[in-house]
Amino acid sequence: MPSIRIFTDLDKEERIEFFQRCQDLLLETAPESPYILRQGDVARNKSYFLDIFLKYQGLIYESDGIILLFNKLQYEDKDHIYEQYRDRLFHSPDKEPNTYSVDFIAAKLDPKILSEMEPYFKDEGMKWVCFLRGQQLSVFDAESLKNSVKAKFGLS
Repeated sequence: MPSIRIFTDLDKEERIEFFQRCQDLLLETAPESPYILRQGDVARNKSYFLDIFLKYQGLIYESDGIILLFNKLQYEDKDHIYEQYRDRLFHSPDKEPNTYSVDFIAAKLDPKILSEMEPYFKDEGMKWVCFLRGQQLSVFDAESLKNSVKAKFGLS
């Protein structure tokens, strides 16, 4: 069953188990991902994983076939997102958010997974969705992105 939890509610052992599930799902869905820990390049990814493990205060959405680390933050406008994204990566969710910040995803999206997710992401007032793609921040209008994804998977 899908669930949303606050990352900081996980104890050390649960965090280790969570990251193992992330690695397993990445191996299944994106075997070439640079976020898979491999012998020989652990040092390159070590600081990223340690930062997430020790500092992340956002949310986890987890279900069969998808793991998502995300946050709900308040930004003044799109320019503010571009200016503040990296500085706010380890903040806790804002009380009156208007932006989903997708910080990590492992999934093989399909109509079933997307349909299961929809009830958990119906927050009123969410204007934008932002995430890193190839080290570049992308910012999308939330409603347009939602409609585009639904149309792509025949859920319109």
